[in-house]
Amino acid sequence: MKKYLLFIIAITFFSNCIAQQPNPKVWTKKYEGSIYNAIYEVANSLFSSEDQKKDYVNYCVEKLKEKFPNGADNIPEDSLKNAMYLIGASYSRNAKYLTFKHWTPEYEKIIKTDLLYNPSLKEFNDKTKVFFCDCYVSNLKKIFPNGVSQRVTKDVQTKIANICMQEIAKNVKYLKN
Repeated sequence: MKKYLLFIIAITFFSNCIAQQPNPKVWTKKYEGSIYNAIYEVANSLFSSEDQKKDYVNYCVEKLKEKFPNGADNIPEDSLKNAMYLIGASYSRNAKYLTFKHWTPEYEKIIKTDLLYNPSLKEFNDKTKVFFCDCYVSNLKKIFPNGVSQRVTKDVQTKIANICMQEIAKNVKYLKN
């Protein structure tokens, strides 16, 4: 009985591993190239460094292949946008460096999405999380009004977080509802 159960678990595990591989019939070089080019256009408007553009695009393409092994053509636009925001947020957490040319609504949303999933905010309700994210981006824009051309140091991140925590304390009644 144990051997049979282990066999079933092994088959399930391996079939899941195989199922999550990008479908080579969909993810052809041409298809992947079209996805790469579309994401590169967005990266070109955000980042000034060619290395960072390529790094971002490669990261996004790999994550899309993992998330949508059968391609992204039949994915609803809203779902695809949400997936890209999550991928962008993941990239911002894992990037060696993160600079961008100027502020855009997309980049703001990427930062906010990243912050929403920050473990230090897990105790807050959704309204407070959104308030913190808006506050954080607003203060980041005050410090870097023309975009971020250098790595944001831990000191700056901590300073902004502290300002936003003070704002939360001032608005606690509003945020409870």
